[in-house]
Amino acid sequence: MTTEKNETRGNATVAVVFTLLVAAGIVYFYFIFPAGFVGPQQPIPFSHRLHVSAKEIDCRFCHNTVGYSRYANIPSVEKCLYC
Repeated sequence: MTTEKNETRGNATVAVVFTLLVAAGIVYFYFIFPAGFVGPQQPIPFSHRLHVSAKEIDCRFCHNTVGYSRYANIPSVEKCLYC
């Protein structure tokens, strides 16, 4: 009987560890890993976090084709320098 309890406890431990590893992998590949590959070199220093979070500028102000196009357009330098 104690062997069955130990086996059940061991299976539960393996399941918890596996779940934690899968969750850590999801967090890494969804949030952390893509941050290194944000896009091409830009002509002026730019941070989406600053403009969207701190300045609360709507994405469509710069990326005006996002409503009807498959991809968001890259705004012109003049649009960036306007701000």
